Amino acid sequence: MLKSIEKIRGLGVYQDYNKPAGTQEFGVKNLIYGWNYSGKTTLSRLFAQLEAKIANPDLSGCDFSFGTDGDAITEKNFTRSNISVRVFNSDFVKANLHFDGGSFNPILLLGKESEEAQRKIDSLEERIKRSDSVQRKLNSEFEALKLRIAQAKTETAKFIRQRLKIDPYTAAHLGQDVLAVSILDSQLLMENELSDAIELALTPDSKKPSIVDELQASPAIDALYKEAVTVLAATPSFSSTLKHLAESPAIERWVQSGLHLHPTAGACEFCGNELLPARLEALRTHFSKDLEDHQEKVDGLLGRVKAAEFRLIWPKAAELNPQFRDNYSLAIDVLPAAINAFNQAVKNLLAKFNARPMTHAKR
Repeated sequence: MLKSIEKIRGLGVYQDYNKPAGTQEFGVKNLIYGWNYSGKTTLSRLFAQLEAKIANPDLSGCDFSFGTDGDAITEKNFTRSNISVRVFNSDFVKANLHFDGGSFNPILLLGKESEEAQRKIDSLEERIKRSDSVQRKLNSEFEALKLRIAQAKTETAKFIRQRLKIDPYTAAHLGQDVLAVSILDSQLLMENELSDAIELALTPDSKKPSIVDELQASPAIDALYKEAVTVLAATPSFSSTLKHLAESPAIERWVQSGLHLHPTAGACEFCGNELLPARLEALRTHFSKDLEDHQEKVDGLLGRVKAAEFRLIWPKAAELNPQFRDNYSLAIDVLPAAINAFNQAVKNLLAKFNARPMTHAKR
C-alpha cells in the first residue's frame, strides 16, 4: 500500500519536494484538490504511472520516491510494482467518457460473469504479486552476489599484487588469468609447491644460479653379460695343438700376443736364442683362424665391458635454487651406492674374462 510521497525532483512545480515532517500517510482512497495550476494533474499522472506500469513521456526526466509497506517505489522500479492503484483524473475522463457522441469504454460491469472474471483477475493479480516479490528477492540476492564477487576479486588482485610485486594488477587482470588457468587439468598446488613457486618467482635474476647441464644416463650390463656367457662358452677349433701351450693359458696368451713380432725365424727378442723355422711354424699352426676370430670377439667384448664402467659427475646442491636443494640432496643420496654396485658388477665380469681358460678342441 502507498503511504506517502517521500520526494519529487524536476517535475513541474515540484522541482525539489521533500515530505515535511508530520505529514499524514495516505489512506485507501485519497482525494487531491487545490487551485488551478497548483500541480493536481501532475501528481495524478505520477500516480497513474503506477497503475499503467508505463512511463508517461510528459514526466520524463523527473525523480520521485513513494513510501510503501515495503521497499520504496522510484522512477527506476515502478514498472515492477505490485501495488494496486486506480486514478480518476481528466486523463481518465478523456480516455473513457466521450461526450461528443462516441461510445463509452466500460468502467464497471455487473453480473455473474463479471464476478467470476473478477475472481480470476484477483487470483492472477495475487500470483503476479507473489511472483514480483520472488523476483525482487532473487534480484536482490543476485546483486548481492555480484557485489561480493567483485569485492573478492578486488581483494584477491590486491593480495597478488602485493605478494608477487606485480604492478599494475587489478581485478580485470585477475579475471583474464582465471580464464587462462581454467583450461588446465588442475589449478591447485600443495602448500609446499605453492611456497616453492612463489619463492622462485620472487627470486631476482641477480640471485638466480647459473643453468646446470641436464644429466641423462641409462647404464645397463644385462646385454653384455648375456653376450659374454655366449662368447666365453664358444669352443674354437685348432689344426695342431701344442700341449704345453694348451695346458698353460697364461703362456699361451703371452705367445699369441708376441707372435706377430717374429714374422720370420731368427733370434728371439726375449731370450736371444735362435727361433727355428719349424718352431715358428708350430706356434703359428697352434693358433688357428677360428681361434683368431674367436679372440677378436673376446677382445671386442672385453673392450665394451671395460667401457661400461659408469662415471657420473652431478651438480652440487649449492648450484640449484634454494627451494630445490633439499629434494635434490635426497634424490642423489642413493646414487653413489647404486653406481658402485653397478661398477662392481662390471669388475666381476672383467674378472671372469681374465680368469677364462683357453679351450681347445681337435678337428
